[in-house]
Amino acid sequence: MPDVNQGAAAGVQPAKKGGGWLKWLACGCVVLILLAVLAVAVAVFVSYKGFGWMKKQAEQAGAGYLQGDTPGGRALSEGRFDPAKMQRILDAAEEWPQIKTYLDAGDMASLNAMARRRGFDNAIEMNLYFSAAVAIGGQILGGSPESARATYEGIYGAEAVDVVARPENLEKVRRYLGFP
Repeated sequence: MPDVNQGAAAGVQPAKKGGGWLKWLACGCVVLILLAVLAVAVAVFVSYKGFGWMKKQAEQAGAGYLQGDTPGGRALSEGRFDPAKMQRILDAAEEWPQIKTYLDAGDMASLNAMARRRGFDNAIEMNLYFSAAVAIGGQILGGSPESARATYEGIYGAEAVDVVARPENLEKVRRYLGFP
């Protein structure tokens, strides 16, 4: 009977099984195919269901006031901002640098507290009015009041634009933006 350990004793290596690089190539192809299938699945989801689903999630996350259910407010989805709330954000001009600091830091707790103090439902609503006031006022101060009216009346409503266009309110925007 021959000794089975005879080859090992003589320093002969056992025979290697071939096809190592072929296995890696096949595995790589399978991974690429799976990634392609995943990418197609995500694209199909987004195109058929995703946009409506994302809008619904945003509404459930607290942006319901965009549909007009803000207490005492007008429907923002109809392109109307409440002139009283626009005046409130303009009256808070001394707090605008702090609002900007909180926004940049993502400090929603402080923004929500400030918003409630100023009569807004939440920080998102306050930021919408803040951004609108600065945009409208900046364009009026930039020398194109007619263009500002044409642009922003359809978005925010004529009454809200009128509030920002008042001289005392434009002065607040001028100071914030650093206009001469």
